[in-house]
Order: sequence, then C-alpha cells, then structure tokens
Amino acid sequence: MSEKTIANAGIQGVDSQTDEHVMQVHLTGPEYGEFEFVVEVEVDVDELDGQMDGENASLIFTKGGDTITIPEDTFAYQTGENLSRTIITDEPTALSYFLFALETRIGGRYTEEDVIDSIDIPDGLDLTPFYEWHSELSPTDRRLRLIDLWEERIERGDWLSEKYMDEWDTEFRQTGLSGDTRALAEKIAESVERRPTLCYWTAQHAAMEFQDTGRVEYVEGLVLPKQASHAVRHAWIEVDGQVVELTWPWHDLDGSGAVYQGVSIPINVVRKQRENHEQGGPAILNEKGKRLMNLML
Repeated sequence: MSEKTIANAGIQGVDSQTDEHVMQVHLTGPEYGEFEFVVEVEVDVDELDGQMDGENASLIFTKGGDTITIPEDTFAYQTGENLSRTIITDEPTALSYFLFALETRIGGRYTEEDVIDSIDIPDGLDLTPFYEWHSELSPTDRRLRLIDLWEERIERGDWLSEKYMDEWDTEFRQTGLSGDTRALAEKIAESVERRPTLCYWTAQHAAMEFQDTGRVEYVEGLVLPKQASHAVRHAWIEVDGQVVELTWPWHDLDGSGAVYQGVSIPINVVRKQRENHEQGGPAILNEKGKRLMNLML
C-alpha cells in the first residue's frame, strides 16, 4: 500500500490518558493549517457498550496539525487508554463520519435538525462540502461505495468483515416499508428498547420477541449509513423481507437512504447467542471469535 504525507492528529490538545473517554474525528492535510479544535460535544455512554468505560465521554472534531507519513487510506485509526481517534484525509468524508458519530451517541436526546443547527457555521463547522458531495450520490454510487469501503476494512485486517464477504451468502437487502409491513414494524419499534450503540443487542431482542409472527428475521452484515460515511458492521431485523432500522435514531424506520448488505441468521442461533452473552454481539461467531472481536474493539 502506498504512503502519503498528511497532517498529524498527534496528541496535541488531546490527552490520551484522560479519565474522560474522548472520541476524536480529525480532518488532516497540509491545506488545513495549524491544529485546532472545531467542535466538542458531550456524548452518551451505554452501560453495555464495551467500547467505552465510565460515565463521561465526549466527541470532538479537530483539523490541521504537523505532518507525518501514514498509509494512504481514507481512514486511519489510533487508540489510547481512553482515546479513540479516526484520522480522515477527505473533508466530506470527515464531516459525514462526524455526523454519524453524533447520531449514534446523542441522537436519542436530540433531533437531527436541532443538532445540525447547533453545530453548523457559528461554531466553526461548515457542512457545505458534505451537503454538496452527499447530494450527488446516486443509489448506484452508494452501493459501490459500500463495497469499496467494505474491501478497505478487510485490507486493514477486519477479519469479521472478511467472513461476511467471503464465507456468508450476503446480499443487498430491500428497503421501503409499506402497508401492513410498516404497521408491524412500527409496533415492534414501539415495543422494544432501542439502544443506538447496541445494534446486535437490540435487533436480537426484537427478533426473539416477535418470532411467533413468522414474519420477522434477524440480519447481520455491513451497512453504508445515510450519511455515506463508512462501512459499518451492523445488525437489524426485517419484516416480510424488508429492512427495519431500530438503532440509528436519525434514520427512517425503513432504512431509506442507507445501503444494507447482509445475511439472515436463524432464530435458534440468535437465541443461543443471547443466552451466553448479555451484551449481544455477532451471532455468526463462535466463542473464540467473540473473544477475538472484543480484543479488537
């Protein structure tokens, strides 16, 4: 893989040993000048979320800095004891990634419109490059982007994404609920606890709760969210073969705007997974695989 010189997120201005967990999205490149904080938001921590400890956490958007050389990827990741940093070299992608992080971390408290109004230009975060890029993405563009970003995950060593692509019969899933199908989907959404950072936990619970209808399936795979930010390992349910998005609060219930590719997992496999793991997790994995995935989070 080739390399390129980009701006360094470093740890300047961000203490990797802080008691508060910090999620940092950093836009990097020589054109962005000196390192600067752009936005900082207090975010939610779910007690079952194994990626964060404690009660206090924040999501920050930064840009600029000194230069270093890293692999020429859209994304690069760095972690510390209480720090998760994503370095992104493309401005629309960095903004879309930050918006998706906001959705999953504070979307249960605030609407998308309120958040966009509060973090836009007055606080230094100009979303214009995101809007312009996002508006030009066709449905075909989104599908191709999902596959490209999925392959990037595999190149970076994401073996679970590789299992989904190479060992399971994944396929693009149908979105667009209507009529009686939407009615049942809405009933499920009102009846189950929806936890924005716990897709496996939420979808497994819903699938088991409504399995007697004979119309509900549990599905795992990768998704390109409506922000088109990155390929996300995800779980959801389907009613009558149509996507029902239970965990991402700024997405419509039918997942419109997102691209889903996955495989249906038998409910008996899901039930066994839930019996052994309160937090949930990918139902396709055996015990060794679950332990390995937890180490990689």
